[in-house]
Amino acid sequence: MGHQFDDIIIAQTPQSTPEPTSLIGLLLVGASALGLRRQG
Repeated sequence: MGHQFDDIIIAQTPQSTPEPTSLIGLLLVGASALGLRRQG
């Protein structure tokens, strides 16, 4: 359980770990791009 709490704390602190937030942003951009391509 301790490890899971540590992961949650790390996820809630983008200042110390900007990689996860940037990866999520890239995934959102990719998903939106694929959606536009499918509609077009």
